[in-house]
Amino acid sequence: MKPGVVADEVLSQALARAGDGAFAIGPDGRVVLWNRAAERILGWSAKEVLGRSCCEVLVGSDVNGNRLCYQGCHVMSLVEQGEAVQHFEMQTRAKTGKSVWLDISILEAPAANGGRSMTVHLFRDVTATRALLDLVGERLAPPVASNGNAAPLLTRRELEILPSGITPRTSSPSWESTAASRPSPTRRSATCSERLSTLHGAP
Repeated sequence: MKPGVVADEVLSQALARAGDGAFAIGPDGRVVLWNRAAERILGWSAKEVLGRSCCEVLVGSDVNGNRLCYQGCHVMSLVEQGEAVQHFEMQTRAKTGKSVWLDISILEAPAANGGRSMTVHLFRDVTATRALLDLVGERLAPPVASNGNAAPLLTRRELEILPSGITPRTSSPSWESTAASRPSPTRRSATCSERLSTLHGAP
């Protein structure tokens, strides 16, 4: 067996045992490897995706709905130019149709000694993390004073996961703080008396 083929086998075995989802594509953009974690996260079996175009399987998009997966995508352009690709998040759909957010890292495996070049995608499911961050962001947003009702406060669990130093804004000042800011009746009367005395020239 040629050294390059052996290297392919070693890489394939390593990715097969990886806890993260992993798949590899060849220079033509077609899937040549799909591990069990990828099957668990997205529902597609290796038999269903091998030989298919990567963009056809994932059909990914960013947070604004812009398409990220297409033939000759930006990621593959960077790989071809030998540039590093920063990890990124992408929204896709599982086989069931469920929306899934993935955090993806790219690893290039150049061809050597008769082997084939591959671009490996390692990914994790971050759907729950994004949903939680979206929820906290909504709760921390300034309240909409359309009907005068106070916005709901954060739950204890949400407060526990907030970074230290962040204090959520309340929708309206408390009754105690409002009352404390008002002058007392005694002081108000004294102020009126002082003004009357000044007007009448009293000593």
